[in-house]
Amino acid sequence: MKIFRLNWLDGKAQLATGDDIAEAFKNAGYGGGAIRALDWYDEVPSVTFSEIAEQIGISITETIFAFRGLFNNPKLGEGLHEFRHQNPDENRLPADESNTFVKKVKTYLAEGKKIFNPCK
Repeated sequence: MKIFRLNWLDGKAQLATGDDIAEAFKNAGYGGGAIRALDWYDEVPSVTFSEIAEQIGISITETIFAFRGLFNNPKLGEGLHEFRHQNPDENRLPADESNTFVKKVKTYLAEGKKIFNPCK
């Protein structure tokens, strides 16, 4: 599955996933009429943690904790403090890894579970 960035005429951008742009547009909940409001789209090979947070609807801090917790991924550094002081937008996930992560987090949240955030 691929990730596409939909760039709207109002200047906003949105991520959508699908095997092709038509499927991604449909998966994002749009019908044929909405295409008139689309300025352009492009396929993105990787996604920032900020974009993932927006796609899921949680904060970037929660996204980082979810990523570390669900994937136990050491590449994010030893602690949140260190990680947050790097530019999070420079830390990207490949499209396929991002899709897997977004699905896991949405499933996790749909089950009524919460993401532990010691900063709150």
